[in-house]
Amino acid sequence: MSTKLQVGIVGLGGNGGRFLEAYATNRRAEVVALCDVRDDHRQALQDKYGVSSGYADYAELLRRDDIDLVSIHAPDDLHAPFTLDALDAGKHVFVEKPMATTVEDCLRMVERADAAATRVAVGHVLRTRPHFRMLKEMVDAGELGSIYAMRSHYLTASMHRSASFIETANRSYSHSMLTMGVHPVDLMRWYAGDVVEVQAMQNRGIAMPGNPRDESVTALYRFASGATGSITVCWASNYVFDSFYGLELHGSEASVVWDQIHRKGVFKAVSLPPPPETTRPGYAAEVDSVVDSLLDDAPLFCDVHEGARSAIACLMAVEAAETGKTLQVPNP
Repeated sequence: MSTKLQVGIVGLGGNGGRFLEAYATNRRAEVVALCDVRDDHRQALQDKYGVSSGYADYAELLRRDDIDLVSIHAPDDLHAPFTLDALDAGKHVFVEKPMATTVEDCLRMVERADAAATRVAVGHVLRTRPHFRMLKEMVDAGELGSIYAMRSHYLTASMHRSASFIETANRSYSHSMLTMGVHPVDLMRWYAGDVVEVQAMQNRGIAMPGNPRDESVTALYRFASGATGSITVCWASNYVFDSFYGLELHGSEASVVWDQIHRKGVFKAVSLPPPPETTRPGYAAEVDSVVDSLLDDAPLFCDVHEGARSAIACLMAVEAAETGKTLQVPNP
């Protein structure tokens, strides 16, 4: 590997374009190839960022010997096959969340990555955000004591804001618990460890009569530590999205509710200090972390095992909601 990480980017939609900018402005990375089925769109981005090579078929990109990292920003159901092919081609992989859309694919990706000489990073962006990193440091330092209960939500008005939402969902659909819920699930796992059991309920056709898709899902998790966590996701909400995801962490010594801390025996909430801005904002923080980890042979901020466990916890919640059963959650 050269002193700069050579990057090929697959998928140049909204997120793919933003990641392209993040890689292009990272001093330790060089984008050498782009892949997207839309020739005009791809060429426009090649011209803008000075990338000489572009492909409509990602297999052509994978055949290049000079690419170290393949960054995958394709639709959710393509994450697994693209990742597996990139590993077979001897590439490192960055793949956006959710890592895969089936439990079987998650297990297959973990097995293949464990056997490979290259590594897989999964794009759980909230792990790089200063507020949530500060909470992780507080939890690890024991400032909250033993975590025993957590609660979070992810509420958006996506169904109301887009007249083509159902049409888009029919073309490329992932359950809201997987698309959205994987964010708070991953945070809770980061703070409290692995999930072992889940119950869930969902509804549809209430917020938007006739809508065949899930509108609201609530999942209740039990963690190996004994902690519990409840998560509600809804993309038919009238609620204005909040950047703290309604996150509550309750420990034996203190509770954090959004950006307030409530300490044991002190019956007054105190605002948390603003976290230090030690990284570039947004997706750039993920890019910087992955590039540095691969070049410096350091741990990834979210590796294939962590990505799989968060995705599987969400997939098992979908099954629990559809079957009404309490399910055990595997942790590969």
